[in-house]
Amino acid sequence: MREVVSSILKLGLINSGMFDTLELNTDVRAVHLVGVNNVGKTSLIERIQFLYFPDLREMHFSKSLSETLAFYFRREGSYVLFAVRTVRGTQRTLGVYGTGSAESRRVFAFD
Repeated sequence: MREVVSSILKLGLINSGMFDTLELNTDVRAVHLVGVNNVGKTSLIERIQFLYFPDLREMHFSKSLSETLAFYFRREGSYVLFAVRTVRGTQRTLGVYGTGSAESRRVFAFD
């Protein structure tokens, strides 16, 4: 029997942080983020918390929570999307939509 491991296959961003759009394939053996300062390496890593921690109080960011939410979720609306492989081997897309505040965040999933 083949063991199935859950994993993040892709990270997608729309109007989030410093990215108007971004699609990052993470379905590889290793992901290396390389770039000069202030291009978004740390913010990409910090975004993964939105997948694993549904409670904002459990997350840890470089800035305050209100600054962080305003950065990741622009006023006009932003999406953080994760294409994931489940432990059953199926694929799902999980996402967070927001407009800059904790109250505006909406978490959703679809196959």
